[in-house]
Amino acid sequence: IGFLRFIFEACDGIAVLTTLDPAQGRVVLCIAPGCESEAEMVLQGTNIRMEEITEGETTWR
Repeated sequence: IGFLRFIFEACDGIAVLTTLDPAQGRVVLCIAPGCESEAEMVLQGTNIRMEEITEGETTWR
């Protein structure tokens, strides 16, 4: 989680990462409008598996 947070903090505000459950590694990535493609490229470069949660969907299970 720290690694991913560090990467996005270094990318000039394209996204903000919030930890939901550190034990399970669950985070929320709030991507700035217009920065979706840049955020996707960063995620692809990390090879970290992410699951999209759409707006309004509960984030706990």
